[in-house]
Amino acid sequence: MRAEVLIIEDEREMAELIAMYLQKEGVAVKICESAEQGLAVVEEHTFDLVVLDINLPGIDGFEFLQILRKKSGMPVIVVSAREGDEDIILGLGIGADEFVTKPFPPKVLVARIRALLRRSRSDSSGSSESGLRHFGPYSLDMEGCLLRAVRGS
Repeated sequence: MRAEVLIIEDEREMAELIAMYLQKEGVAVKICESAEQGLAVVEEHTFDLVVLDINLPGIDGFEFLQILRKKSGMPVIVVSAREGDEDIILGLGIGADEFVTKPFPPKVLVARIRALLRRSRSDSSGSSESGLRHFGPYSLDMEGCLLRAVRGS
C-alpha cells in the first residue's frame, strides 16, 4: 500500500509500534509528538491520512482536529485511551473518520487505515477538477448540488 501517514502521538513507543506495522505495509511515516508540531508539518506537506492521539501536551487532539478541518479534509483516525461515549461522539462529530480505543491490536489499526485509504482514494478518483462525479447516465455537480442526466445515455 503506497501512502504517507502522519502519526501524532506523544507516547514514543506507541508511535514507533504503529509506524513499524505501517512501514511493513510499504507506508511512509512521519511521527510528531505534539499537536503543535503536527500542525507545522501539515502546513508544509500533505499526507494521505493522520493517526491522532487525543491526550497530547499543549493543544489536545480535539483542538488539532478542529484546526485541521478548517484547512483539510484528509482522513483522520483518532487513537485514544479515552473510551467514553462522549469522547467518541465528540471526535467523530468534529471530523474524525474513525475512533479506535487503546489498547488495540496493531494489525487491526493497519486494516482500518487500509480501508479508510481505499475509501478516500475511491471518493477522490470519482471526481474531476470541476467537482463533477459520474454515475452511469447521471452527472453530479458537487459544488452546485445539481444532478443531471447525461445526454446520449
